Amino acid sequence: MIYSQTGNISHIQISPHRDVPGKFEVRFDLEGQKAYNISLEVSFDGGNTYAPVPETHISGDVIHISSGTDKVILWDGMACFPDKNNEEANLKIIAYESKGQPGQGVTDIDGNTYRTVIIGNQTWMAENLKATKYGDGTTIPHVTDEVAWHNLGDNNTDKAYCFYNNDESLGYGALYTYAAAVNGTPQSGNNHVQGVCPDGWHVPSDTEWTELENYLIANGYNYDGTTTGNKIAKSLASTSGWTNSGRIGDVGNNQSTNNTTGWSALPGGCHYPGDGTFGGAGIYGNWWSSSEDCSSDAYGRELSCRNPGLYRYSPYKSYGFSVRCVRD
Repeated sequence: MIYSQTGNISHIQISPHRDVPGKFEVRFDLEGQKAYNISLEVSFDGGNTYAPVPETHISGDVIHISSGTDKVILWDGMACFPDKNNEEANLKIIAYESKGQPGQGVTDIDGNTYRTVIIGNQTWMAENLKATKYGDGTTIPHVTDEVAWHNLGDNNTDKAYCFYNNDESLGYGALYTYAAAVNGTPQSGNNHVQGVCPDGWHVPSDTEWTELENYLIANGYNYDGTTTGNKIAKSLASTSGWTNSGRIGDVGNNQSTNNTTGWSALPGGCHYPGDGTFGGAGIYGNWWSSSEDCSSDAYGRELSCRNPGLYRYSPYKSYGFSVRCVRD
């Protein structure tokens, strides 16, 4: 395996994982005075073209790491490219500045652990939620049938979750109806709605989403460094997995420069209520807020591969969207 890297990475060693077939251990030294996020790109044509390695297939020293020796990444090469000979690949290791501050992490009732990130005065999950129960142990209805999902109402009572294409291994987290996300209790006034989130965390309100947006704009997270206009999408999006875009500033353009916040948004698509099918994976990601727009609609946010901004809108409550929790 041949490798290349940016200037502040050195002493790279890549070897097959001794206990897990198909996985590779990547060790390296990192220089610099800042915190960095790490991404991988791989080539199977001698280095002529590179494809990003999805963040769902790498773990270890990846998000907001400081300089030092013997950093370690575990790359699931077989899961990424099952039809390729990964031992003959060219692997590129890229370090880019991370402005977000890592939190202490959080564990949900199912035992799933999540990275967290501090942005301004807020602490957010840096991964999509995949809990299947509420904090009191009540199980959320798992709806996998298209017709059954189509029959869900746009209300605060029809609770359901699923995984994109009914495949949890895709790594996008779970998709929830609004009723499931807030556990039947919409946001009112200044109250926090725990909903499906772990104890001490809650589903962000529309106002809290706007706080995140305003902070990022004011503090130079727009792709062009300006402090006006909503051009923050790249700072929130993961460094891989998005459909490519040729327009500068779009999430899908030059993806290795994404994710300066460490929020690591994935293009997990959604579950459509109209026909009960899935769509949009690789193109966009959608997240609920706890705030209603009307009896049938609730506010959410969207990132798209072909857009530079974080988009606010209010879809039907029976859509299946991702959830990110924010700390109380």
